[in-house]
Amino acid sequence: MISGLTCLRWGFAAGLLLIAAGVGLAQTPSQALFVVLENEKMVAIVDPASGKIAGRVPTDENPNGVAATPDGRLAITANLRPGTLSVIDVAARRERRVNVGRGSQPNDILASGGKFFFTARGYKAVGRFDPATNDLDWFGVGQNETHILAVSGNGTIFASNRGSNSVSIIEGAQAGPSKWTVTNIPISASPDGVALSADGRELWAGIQGGGGLAVIDVASRKVSRINVAFQKASPDGSQAARLQISPDGRRAFLLNRPTQEVVVVDTMGRKEIKRFKLAGQSILSAPNGRTYVSVADEGYIAVIDSQKLEISGKIQMGGSPNAMAWAGGK
Repeated sequence: MISGLTCLRWGFAAGLLLIAAGVGLAQTPSQALFVVLENEKMVAIVDPASGKIAGRVPTDENPNGVAATPDGRLAITANLRPGTLSVIDVAARRERRVNVGRGSQPNDILASGGKFFFTARGYKAVGRFDPATNDLDWFGVGQNETHILAVSGNGTIFASNRGSNSVSIIEGAQAGPSKWTVTNIPISASPDGVALSADGRELWAGIQGGGGLAVIDVASRKVSRINVAFQKASPDGSQAARLQISPDGRRAFLLNRPTQEVVVVDTMGRKEIKRFKLAGQSILSAPNGRTYVSVADEGYIAVIDSQKLEISGKIQMGGSPNAMAWAGGK
């Protein structure tokens, strides 16, 4: 169990299970959308230009988040209940499995500086995995339900903590645990998705309890609020969920699960400008000018033109799509 500001370093040379998963050995597209198929225990590799699935690779149970290196050669899923990571060689369509600890509950994951950072809400911590050395570092944030991550250009990590109504700012994450420092910013009513503005000066957070958005000025740590009208909260108390900001910084895309909508906010004017009726599970705003919304119950991904704010297509997944990651340039 990891708590407080405790850093541990574990070597995992003997803790890797190599699992061959030669499924769909197709050419990997130069741009790729990696999609967790949660119920099927797989990651699908999608060509976003054609909307076709280039391959599928099995993972461990309960894949919850996925991240990929910018070149698309490596993807990793965070597997919630077993407490594992599935490390996927994309070209070979092969998985190797890393046990990160019973009860760790890996949830969200992202790639930065050659490392993979993931939330471990069972440990109240953020983990860092190096796929080149198989080393795992831990940093305890001491907050409940550490959930969703964002990363800045300088490697600062941001994590929402739903159970503690806060956001953690972890600086020095690239330098190693001995250099890490954490600041916990109080935010009312259970923050969920987090995303950085294009210039990195603001962190936006979707607020589950009561809906709306919180905006943190990264330099001053001051919090402001953007009110977005939502219907009553769902029985579990959730409203605003996943959040993405378009790469040009102009628009924020927010999932409101109880009303089955995607709410679009003008980031400069701080006001709502559009809604889409979509029962989204997760969302990704990509550098190709498209925002992808996984609609798990209906087995497809909706494609939104981020500029025209129109639904431009659907990608049929043949499963239950959830979290997504992008690799490749524009």
